Amino acid sequence: MAPQEVAGVEGRLLELMGPSEQTMLVALVPHEGFRWFFKMVGPSSLIEQQKPAFDRFLRSVRFDGTAGD
Repeated sequence: MAPQEVAGVEGRLLELMGPSEQTMLVALVPHEGFRWFFKMVGPSSLIEQQKPAFDRFLRSVRFDGTAGD
């Protein structure tokens, strides 16, 4: 698992690749006693293309009620 910052909190990013050309990206983030779980699942080629968008989404997450970038 690689480090992944979400809303100023250090979490972990995990990439799981299945045998049927499927991939799942998962970000796990602890915050105030909860574990937030963000995932993206789909065909491996599409997930690879969409990694930058998933990263932008994770950077837009806020736990304080304010709007993201």
